[in-house]
Amino acid sequence: MSLKKIARFLIITVVVIFLLVFLLQVFAGLYLNDKIKHILQERVVEETHGKYAVTLEASSVNIFGRSLTLKKVGFVPVKQRAVNEAAFCLIADEIKLSGINAFSFLADRCLCARKLSFTNPVIVLFQENEIPNKDSLNERVTLFKVISKELDEISIDNIQTKNALFKIYGHGDKPTEVLSSNENEIELKTFLVNENTDRQKRNFTAKRFIIRMKSCVYRTPGGLYTLKGKNLYASYFDSLLTIDSLDLQPNFKKEDFGEKAGKQVSRVKLKATSIRFHSMNVGLFFEKNWFIANGLEIGQFDLNVHRDKNMELEKIRKPSLQRIIFNIPFKIKLDTIRIKHSEIVYEHLAEGNKEPGIISFNELSGTVTGMNNDTSLLAKNGDLKIKADALFMNKGKLHAFYNFPLTTSKEVFFCSGTLSAMPLSAVNQMLEKTANASIRKGQLDLVSFSFRANESHSKGKMKFMYHDLKMDLLDKDNKGEKKRFASFMANVLIKNSNPEKKGEARITDIYYERYPYKFFLYYTWKSLQSGIMPAVGVNSETMLKKSDNK
Repeated sequence: MSLKKIARFLIITVVVIFLLVFLLQVFAGLYLNDKIKHILQERVVEETHGKYAVTLEASSVNIFGRSLTLKKVGFVPVKQRAVNEAAFCLIADEIKLSGINAFSFLADRCLCARKLSFTNPVIVLFQENEIPNKDSLNERVTLFKVISKELDEISIDNIQTKNALFKIYGHGDKPTEVLSSNENEIELKTFLVNENTDRQKRNFTAKRFIIRMKSCVYRTPGGLYTLKGKNLYASYFDSLLTIDSLDLQPNFKKEDFGEKAGKQVSRVKLKATSIRFHSMNVGLFFEKNWFIANGLEIGQFDLNVHRDKNMELEKIRKPSLQRIIFNIPFKIKLDTIRIKHSEIVYEHLAEGNKEPGIISFNELSGTVTGMNNDTSLLAKNGDLKIKADALFMNKGKLHAFYNFPLTTSKEVFFCSGTLSAMPLSAVNQMLEKTANASIRKGQLDLVSFSFRANESHSKGKMKFMYHDLKMDLLDKDNKGEKKRFASFMANVLIKNSNPEKKGEARITDIYYERYPYKFFLYYTWKSLQSGIMPAVGVNSETMLKKSDNK
């Protein structure tokens, strides 16, 4: 065959191939684009039973570039969604699927691609409020059910998006924004959807699924607080969620906080250096706000609590700690919580005073085990236990233990502890501002206590050992000047040591009738006071009752 014929044959072949590809591209533009749009919209509505819809302005298939592009696309929930049901929303100016394997698509009904990318994505999650039963789980919409009539599998090597507008909304008739971030990165490697993922009741699997947020903001209901986190890192398949720092800030000053809250309430300020959940179900955290994890480690934190007694106390029965846990509107199960090297400062602004009394717990470390509000598991793990070690007022070594049975919602708990030697004058920071009293001298040697508390009263024993106690009573109206005669009489009446020089250590009874309008920490403190006061020779019953209403 001559060279001219060969050249002519090659030219004709190239032209024919070009025409075929051109016609295929035209066919894709005229038919496949509309077909894709129709399939997406129809299948989503059908398989989600009308709970979701797809909005799509246009789609285009590029045969040469082996890509599929969707313009102005949205996967959005519609009004038929139940109020308390979890929902997901994705909107983007453009979604592009690159590196599509046409042979796998035609031969194996598999949409295999190299990359999925987004332009200006908005991702919104509506959290669920109810724990689903088995029937509702079986009825759940999965991604495989949506694609199964057209495809057997979706496989994408890499999915990545940066700086999406990411929002999470709480449940309710009018959902409120609880978390937002626009400095973030979402990355998936080896994304897979097929019959196996559906059988596992999962939307997909991936060898790597990571969410990073440089910053995020959580707003509490009522608008009293804003919680800010930095460098949130969540890995679905490593079951890990970490936050480099956490900052809970009141939105109002101390002097205004009670008025904004409309009642006497504690104002809390918290800064934590790190939060680390491990062996955690990260998917349930984002979708439902559930906290299911084997462990939570909290790095050094500083907690400041300010209580203004100038505001009127609301006479509403306070729930037990058990009831508070059971009433959390999402599932929580944390086997162990660990705290290290932290500090708690409590400020008590007494009625009529301008400066608060202060007590502090420094170098606090401890564990909380059995945090759980899943009633189906309470028979197996029915106790919430708290163990804590700290320096009380930066002086005495305090060890405390709580046990709360979670098989009841009533105010029932056991408490015990010890406090080592320290100068008694260390508590003047609280006494002088709240009780108009000051300890001139005295040394605490040892405190040990244990008591049980229930709905009506607490009962137990205390050994409060000290020596050389001398006190002054202060004149509140005269800027804290000492009342000389009253101080003299007080020191005559109190017992300045335990044990006394020729006697055994006095062991006192702990007994306090519960004041139902305050929480268990107040119950604990008043129970301890009921043992301390008789140890130093003071009638505790009248003083404890008098202080309850403040």
